[in-house]
This record gives sequence, structure tokens and C-alpha cells, in this order.
Amino acid sequence: MKNLFQKTLFDHKKGLMFWVLGILASDLIITSFFPTVKKMPELMNEYAESFPKEISVWFGDLSSIGTPEGFLNIELFSFMFPFAFIAYAITVGTNIIAGEEKSKTIDILISNPIKRSTLIIQKFLAMATLITIFCFIAWIGFVLVTPIMKVNLFNLGQMCVNLALIAIFFGSISILTGSITGRTGISTGLSGGLAFITFLINGLAKLSPDFEPIKYISPFFYYSDSNALFNGINIMHFLIFISSIALIIYLSIYFYKDRDLGV
Repeated sequence: MKNLFQKTLFDHKKGLMFWVLGILASDLIITSFFPTVKKMPELMNEYAESFPKEISVWFGDLSSIGTPEGFLNIELFSFMFPFAFIAYAITVGTNIIAGEEKSKTIDILISNPIKRSTLIIQKFLAMATLITIFCFIAWIGFVLVTPIMKVNLFNLGQMCVNLALIAIFFGSISILTGSITGRTGISTGLSGGLAFITFLINGLAKLSPDFEPIKYISPFFYYSDSNALFNGINIMHFLIFISSIALIIYLSIYFYKDRDLGV
């Protein structure tokens, strides 16, 4: 049981390293522009006002781009970081279940005295650990650029928690689809498609009252609605994420435990 958790971490450590390097590079490159942006408040306000609402809703409050929190929210946390971390989570979630079937390594795993429920739980915990490490290192990257940004690191840490939660949510979806189908293509496609569709739903709800009632089905609503960079994390949204993830993993176990894995 312990070895399976450790093995999953070990198998994905190299991939995590490359993702981390990419995110840290993004941290440094994008935050390096902030001093220039800060020196031109009037120009930035005109720039923000030039965007129609149909565009601005996807990137947060553009009028706050001259503040450290607003700049980070618009440039990184509204679109780029969520989808980068979700892509990583879906990649890992797909590989640890459907990927094992595709490569036939699942034969070796289930030939050992290990319950399928334990296999799912341990692999999920390994995925969640990898994502948490990823988000923590991203936060450390921001700590390094604090002299440039002068951002509230506590609120930034809470934003990174939100980032980890939405990534783990979609990573769990890829575990669920992999548990049901055993197909890497379906697992990746459905999980990625769901992420994109729910992102659109959250944006459309801000544009039209007709979409307002369905915003609550979008994980992006619970990710972005509280503006954690400014206000800290919303405890209710946090609990909704945790409950949803727990339900998804429960369903993964339910569908996986009796399915014919073709071994």
C-alpha cells in the first residue's frame, strides 16, 4: 500500500520537474513586467476600459491591473495557471489509471494482494500530493519575486490552495473516466472537454442573466468567485471542492472494483 503511493510519486517526479520549470519561468517573465505597468496607471486604466465586457469577464477585473494582486489575477490566475495546472492534473490522473491498463502494467499491480479500492485511493493521494507540491513550488516562486510585486503572500498562498483544488478536481475526473473506460484518449478528452465547457459556463453566467442559474455547476465559479488574491479563500467553496472530489473518488472505486480489466 505504502509502496504503491511512493512508486506513483517516483514515476512522475521527472514530469513534475519539467512542469515546475515551465511555471517558474512564467512567474519570473510575467512578473518582471509589473514595475513598468505600475508606472503607467492612466495608460493601464485606458487599456482596461478599451476592452468590452464580453472579453473582460474571462480575465477578471481589468481595472485592477495596476495592483500586484490584480496584475497576477489577470495575467496568471484567471486563465493561464488554472489550465496549466489542470492539464498537468489530467495528464497524471489519466496515466495512473487508464495509462496502467494501456501499458499492461496493471496486470502486475492487481496480481499482488491489493484491493482495487486501495489502488484507487493510493494513486489519487499520490496525484494530489504531486499537485500540492507543484502549487507550493509555484508559491515559492512568487516569494522570490516579492521585492518586485510586494504582494500579500498569505492571500497568494490561499489562491494557490484554490488552484490545487480545481486541478485535483479535474485530475479526479480523469481518474473516474479512466476507471470506467480504461481508455487514455477518452479519459483525457472528457476531462479536458469538461474543464473547457465549465470555464465557458462560468464566463457566460457573468454576461447573461439566462446563464446565471447554471454557474453553480462550474468548478471555475468556486475557484474564482471569492477573489482569493484579494479576500482569501471562501470556506464554503473549499468544502464544496473537497466534497465533490471525495464523491468522484468514491464513484471511481465503485466502477473500478468489479470491472473486467482484460487481464
